Amino acid sequence: MRKAIGVGGFGAIAIVAMFMMSAAPIVGACDPASSIEVILYAGQKDIGATVYVEHDTKNFYVTYTMPKGWWLSETHVAISLNGIDEIPQTKKGNPIPGQFEYSQTHNPMVDEYTYTIPFPADFEWGDCVCFATHAVVKKVVDGVVTQEQTGWGGENDFPGKNWALYFCYKPLWYKKAVLPSSATVSISHSGGTHDCDGVNYYWKAVVTAGGTGNMPNSGTGEFYYGWCIDKGVTIGSGSMTFDVYAYYDSAMPSDEWTNPWGKINWILNNKDGYDGTEIQHVLWYLVGEWAYGSLTTDEKALAVAANAHADFIPWAGDMMAVVIQYGTSQSIFIEVDP
Repeated sequence: MRKAIGVGGFGAIAIVAMFMMSAAPIVGACDPASSIEVILYAGQKDIGATVYVEHDTKNFYVTYTMPKGWWLSETHVAISLNGIDEIPQTKKGNPIPGQFEYSQTHNPMVDEYTYTIPFPADFEWGDCVCFATHAVVKKVVDGVVTQEQTGWGGENDFPGKNWALYFCYKPLWYKKAVLPSSATVSISHSGGTHDCDGVNYYWKAVVTAGGTGNMPNSGTGEFYYGWCIDKGVTIGSGSMTFDVYAYYDSAMPSDEWTNPWGKINWILNNKDGYDGTEIQHVLWYLVGEWAYGSLTTDEKALAVAANAHADFIPWAGDMMAVVIQYGTSQSIFIEVDP
């Protein structure tokens, strides 16, 4: 919740600004991620303040958060694609917060503030997006301002002779799939075999009724690749009406919600070279129902790789896990293209 504080008798900050810069490259990494959090330095010191950026399919959400006793009196945000050229700067590479597109004076001051910033018109998935997040911050003790500092978020230096900072990340593309709340699905156990195209799976799932959106009814000869979740709970082949949950849907049964879906989704998109039984063993291991020591050497290699991708989110062209649940029977999940 955003909180505010009023402090009397304290004037506004004068921000010294100059004019535009020459081209400058990105400094440091630009890793794909669903969000990024950086330190908001105040007077070049880490006071425990942060800037957190996340996104959906239309907007960035840039949140400044201050520690106890510190407050925001001004905030300014600028973004730039594939470099920092679009961030207002002097010719010598000093950023100009007063010319940033997104600015706010906070009176009364706040200890948290979020900007909603639409994607630039020329943004494309796969672009590196850089953020300059400036602030004027004040420390208040017993209603009196005892410090006032300039704040910058990030870890990369601008090219000018100042300590201004920026940071970048590559927004992961993800889309919340349109799914039915329930569907009639005919499942048959493959036992880890594969179809005529050499694609491995453990369950063959044919949606016969109720399919919609990204999970339509199966056409002639079509089916969804499926996998077991609960080794210790049984389910038989046949046609049943299942409840349907995307992997990110917290309304799914609580015991399934806690599964490591990042690792599971990573396996769904990186399982080439493994047969269905090997993949299933590793999936059981990830949900705690197969001992690591019981994995083969190849299965252990896949498990180790999956454990390194706990934060994986299906990107453009990836498959995602959709849980289908029938009563108290074993939950299984199928691969769906969102």
